[in-house]
Amino acid sequence: MVLSNYLDDCARKVQNIVSQGKQEALKVHHQTCSQDRLFQEALHIAVESYVLGNLHTKIYGAICEKCSSDDANMYDKCQTLDGLTGDQLELRDEFVCPLPAAVVELASLDMLITPFEKLVCLKNTLGKITEDVNTNIEESAAIGQLCETPCLTSDDLIPLLVTVIVQAKQQHLCSSIMLIDNFNWTSTLKDDLSFSFVTFKAAVEYMKSNSFSDLKPAKVHNRKEIPIEELVETCQLNNGDDSVRTEGELSRARSLTSPAATRTERQLAKISKLLEATEELSLGAGYTPLIGQRRHSSNIPDVIPVQDRPRPNLGSFLTSLQGSTLGSSHGRKD
Repeated sequence: MVLSNYLDDCARKVQNIVSQGKQEALKVHHQTCSQDRLFQEALHIAVESYVLGNLHTKIYGAICEKCSSDDANMYDKCQTLDGLTGDQLELRDEFVCPLPAAVVELASLDMLITPFEKLVCLKNTLGKITEDVNTNIEESAAIGQLCETPCLTSDDLIPLLVTVIVQAKQQHLCSSIMLIDNFNWTSTLKDDLSFSFVTFKAAVEYMKSNSFSDLKPAKVHNRKEIPIEELVETCQLNNGDDSVRTEGELSRARSLTSPAATRTERQLAKISKLLEATEELSLGAGYTPLIGQRRHSSNIPDVIPVQDRPRPNLGSFLTSLQGSTLGSSHGRKD
């Protein structure tokens, strides 16, 4: 049993168990492997993840109990700040762009178990933020909107990360941070993991200490993510016939394919048009789609009957030999 008021004692005991397990594991390996730094790091991560994976229910339950108030306040603040954009946090216009990949990555944080898994999730979230922002900068520079290419610094990551946290709406973000902070000893071995964790803690503390009461109106509003059901329905509308659609369905389909739609929706519209064009070309060439329909039967037979084949002019002598059994073997010869 783990009590929420004695997490420090619990962390020290678990750390001793991990250290002992690592030393026992090193004894069964060759001395060359035991002296390899990369091998020791991998072994430490494996032992730590194994021990904490088995203790996850007890430890994480106690942490969630202790951080319940902070988790609830953070979740309520994310709900209040729904639709927050980077320009409202005084972020440069070059860095203001949708970050769907980072939001999806961070949304899986609560489902992960070990502190190392959660730490890697935070690192991947920052990586996807950097990728999306750099892609947006490259696209803006390609069309001549930027005179010089700006550089994304660590100070710019905080407001970008705040917008991602608001959209991800994690219910136990503070508990996950406390779990990593007290029960993870791998981050000290890797600088990139330590940097990611420190950046996340700074973003969370910024959200806790800021009331966000003086926010300016957003220049570009973040569009809500499309649910799976709506995405399937939109695909069906794009593939259907306009004559059987209602006026509401038509207006909804036009709004989803309008210029104001997100990049993902525009790509989906292009794919739908490409599939329609491919289907039209296939029908014009005498083919039909393979899914849901059968191919048209061809008038050309697969095999030409023997009696319909043209016979070459062999002459009277060779023609008389065609029905002869000369040269054919019958039975077994001893």
